[in-house]
Amino acid sequence: MKRVAVLFSNISRWALFLGVATVAVMGRPVMAQGEPINECFGEVVDHAGASESPGELLLLQRQVFPAAGYASVQGLSDDRIPAAKVRKIVVQLTPVYQNCVIERYAKNAERLDDLHKSHLAARVSLLHQLADGAITYAAYAKHLDMLRGQLVAGYFFWQMDT
Repeated sequence: MKRVAVLFSNISRWALFLGVATVAVMGRPVMAQGEPINECFGEVVDHAGASESPGELLLLQRQVFPAAGYASVQGLSDDRIPAAKVRKIVVQLTPVYQNCVIERYAKNAERLDDLHKSHLAARVSLLHQLADGAITYAAYAKHLDMLRGQLVAGYFFWQMDT
């Protein structure tokens, strides 16, 4: 009976170890490949730093270009359409974001594959809709979180309700 318990304990430990190792190994490549998409998203606001007021910069950081693509809790419950000035800034910063991602992939000698191209196109589409006043901060944040989660999982599905 003791031998069975010890054997079961050892098997359980190895199964747990293999499970953790598998998750770690599987998670790394997807995150490494998706980093420019998320990193550039959080860094775009730096380009607007000198010309915008601190209040608008904070709003851009939290609601429009959150660090690493994580939508804020505020954003998820904010049913406002962005003000005209914020929408204008989003129009100016969208190409900056898009170019940053493309340049980072080129600099890292990584290929911007179809999965990542789709994620980038979806984020750019979201930014355009936000800039047009077609969606609220809450709808934007919801879709942004969905895309971020899909990118981490190495998956893409896009359906935009307007």
